[in-house]
Amino acid sequence: MFCKFSSQFAVSNNTIIDNVFLQEFMPKENALYVKVYLYGLYFCTARPDATIEDFANDLELTTE
Repeated sequence: MFCKFSSQFAVSNNTIIDNVFLQEFMPKENALYVKVYLYGLYFCTARPDATIEDFANDLELTTE
């Protein structure tokens, strides 16, 4: 297992993005970093049994 949120968090069926990320980090970061972060938040809820290889393949990246 690569990542997983608690079952209580997963029930919401939403991906919550902290305003600090939107205000402080998103405007300054590389688009790929933002893509990986946002997909990572979603991935932890939607695919808790997946691996890091699955995550990388979905984004067409390497695990490195």
